[in-house]
Amino acid sequence: MKFKLVDKYAYWWPVKVSVPDPDRPGKFLNQTFDMKFEALSKSEADAMSDDFMRLESDEERVKQRDNMLYRICKDWRGVQDDDDKSDVPFSDATFAQAMQWSWFRTGVYVAFSESLAGEQARKGN
Repeated sequence: MKFKLVDKYAYWWPVKVSVPDPDRPGKFLNQTFDMKFEALSKSEADAMSDDFMRLESDEERVKQRDNMLYRICKDWRGVQDDDDKSDVPFSDATFAQAMQWSWFRTGVYVAFSESLAGEQARKGN
């Protein structure tokens, strides 16, 4: 396949989330869904990094890091409601709701990092 030069590059990537099991203390439920990421250009990533380095408090850094997810996460598929009966559509409100849970944020951060690492990292080389 030939390389395509585009203005914005968006792609689907699997996200794995380990949620505490409400029925088994100390155990986790492994859940998965797909997230559509929009890659940051080098100039945008550099600007965000520069802004991040200028922040003085850990609280500001956490907020900035979370804001990056709002910028790069554009859609999801495979996210179900609490009754497992229907898909939850992606929106600013549903994404903000999911962002309240540390395991969701962690899963998305890991997935995005993996998507940037390339084929060799995926294979463990």
